[in-house]
Amino acid sequence: DDDNDGIADVDEGSGLNDATGDADGDGIPNWLDTVDNGGSGDGSTTDYTDSNNDGIPDVYDTDGDGVANHLDLDSDNDGILDVDEGGNGALDTNGDGVIDANDAGFSDTDGNGQDDDSQAISEPDTDNDGVPDYLDLD
Repeated sequence: DDDNDGIADVDEGSGLNDATGDADGDGIPNWLDTVDNGGSGDGSTTDYTDSNNDGIPDVYDTDGDGVANHLDLDSDNDGILDVDEGGNGALDTNGDGVIDANDAGFSDTDGNGQDDDSQAISEPDTDNDGVPDYLDLD
C-alpha cells in the first residue's frame, strides 16, 4: 500500500478500488471500511491492527474467504494458486502451494515441522551449565 490509504496496491492498480469510493455501498469510504460487506471485494481488511506500526494493516483477505492473504494459497479465489500466478517460473507440480524447489529434499527428522537444514544451530555452552556462552558470565 504505497500511499498508506489501507487499500492494497494490487487493488488500486487494477482500478477495482479507490480510497474515496464506497465499493460495498455501506456508507463507509473504502479507506475506513474494516469489513467487506456483501462480498464486494472492496479490498478491505477484517481488522486494521498494525502491530509493527509500519502503516500497513497486518491482515488482508481480499477474496473474503476468511483466510488472510498471507496464509491463503489462492488469495484472489480464482482457482489458480498464487504460486502459479506469481509468474516467476516457479513450478508447483503437486499443487500443495509450495514451489518444487522448496519441496525437494525437505527433511524433518525431529518432526517439528521445520526443514532440518534451516533450523538454528545450538549456541555453544562450553561449561555445560545450560546457559549459552554469550549469556554466561562465569
